[in-house]
Amino acid sequence: MAAAGVTLAVTSMLAGSEWGFETGGEVYVQFGNGIVSGASRCNRFTGSFEQNGLQIEIGTLAVTKMASLDEKVMQTEQQFLTMLQSVRTADVTHMKLILKDAEGKQLAVLVRWDWD
Repeated sequence: MAAAGVTLAVTSMLAGSEWGFETGGEVYVQFGNGIVSGASRCNRFTGSFEQNGLQIEIGTLAVTKMASLDEKVMQTEQQFLTMLQSVRTADVTHMKLILKDAEGKQLAVLVRWDWD
């Protein structure tokens, strides 16, 4: 029974939330009811996600096709999108989201931007 309580708590923490890097910037992720969306620097993305307790899987992402003149920006953006596709678990508190891969390796630490 406790596991069900944990699942509900984690699910409610992600639904309707927006997360980004502590340093700010143009990269963020929003979670809705089974939908993930956001900005990856110069492009926006959307897709589906499934969650079961702490396990999370982000589906194929549809990404806009805008380009940056700065190749580093495009590389960083691609790394971010690839990282999102590698997420398999998430540790979440009210203000922090830690994304991890299937082996439990930390991929990213995001902070909640819509904390109000």
